[in-house]
Amino acid sequence: MLSPFTAAVALLLLPNVATAAQILKTSGFSECLSGSSITVQNVDIQYNNDNKTVSFDVAGTSTKSINVTAQ
Repeated sequence: MLSPFTAAVALLLLPNVATAAQILKTSGFSECLSGSSITVQNVDIQYNNDNKTVSFDVAGTSTKSINVTAQ
């Protein structure tokens, strides 16, 4: 059996193999304007702070036509 000191030193020397990802995620939405020209079917947005990325899955329709550019 290891002494508490030896166990503590062993834990400190082990590499941090498994770290939890720091992820902020939302999935869902609520309608805030009835009769709008925009209808949302799906909103899933995720920010991963570990690798500084944003991923999103958004679906919707509109009665208006507009050009959209994403960079």
